[in-house]
Amino acid sequence: MTYARKADANQQDVAAALRRLGFHVAFTHTVGRGFPDMVVTGTRLPAGDVVALLVELKNRDGRDRLEPAEASFHAAYPEGGPLIVAHAAADVLAWFGR
Repeated sequence: MTYARKADANQQDVAAALRRLGFHVAFTHTVGRGFPDMVVTGTRLPAGDVVALLVELKNRDGRDRLEPAEASFHAAYPEGGPLIVAHAAADVLAWFGR
């Protein structure tokens, strides 16, 4: 079975914006099997804890939906775990309290 391993069109822009603000961004879109596209690590406010956030990146181009493998990954992930679907850097920044 083959898995999509293509980066979303907005991935480079989102990562660049987050890196400029001091976040560490690791691309994980090639992992496959529904694993999120990026792991973003930074300080979450107001607590000040350093947290790694799994980010499933989507475009607002009409295909703004989770693929079946992604939906399965999200459904199996622990409730309240650090996993979001984001469309822009602002979505990630909001999760980090910024």
